[in-house]
Amino acid sequence: MTNIEIVRTLINAMDTSSVQDEAIKQAVLALLDHEPKKAETKKTGRKKKSIDMGKAKACRQAGWSFAKIADELGVSEMTIRKHLNEAGVE
Repeated sequence: MTNIEIVRTLINAMDTSSVQDEAIKQAVLALLDHEPKKAETKKTGRKKKSIDMGKAKACRQAGWSFAKIADELGVSEMTIRKHLNEAGVE
């Protein structure tokens, strides 16, 4: 059972004898209905791979192309370009 399901169960079990309690219950349930699901918050279902920046830098300084480094590390060429540019390696 997820945390949201637990909260929903507890809220539904609330004694709503007063108008205020019923309003609070309805507000919480409305918020739970609008809570984004984890699958909706991620752009892709892929896990991020860690990049061995030391190896990437060394390969680039040895004259390797971005494509060759990307193939060696198992990531996209664009990822290598981005990380090496951010690290100041041309």
